[in-house]
Amino acid sequence: GLGKLNGKYAVDKVTHNLSNGYTMTLQIRKIQSRLSANAMTQSSVQKYSVNGADTLELISQRFYGSIAYADMIYNANSILLDGVAMTFGKENSNNGLYLYPGTVLTIPDIE
Repeated sequence: GLGKLNGKYAVDKVTHNLSNGYTMTLQIRKIQSRLSANAMTQSSVQKYSVNGADTLELISQRFYGSIAYADMIYNANSILLDGVAMTFGKENSNNGLYLYPGTVLTIPDIE
């Protein structure tokens, strides 16, 4: 509900001040934009077939230039990744830790 402010942020610095009451100042940077409601159905969404040495961080680096989007890739593919992991005897994908070659991931666009 925050429009362009929606997303995930990293906190770089927190400053607390007790003079004239309490204030807290944050230095933050946006690391993930909120996915648009139709991001998963847009034709510009890319697909990627997992290779043997891939991790979500490496895939994020390849597509977005930063590992910060690994969680976004996982969230877009969590049901698929957990299902594939279960076929290999795992309880789940452990948040995308268990990736299997040939799994075709959806790489969503960011706003």
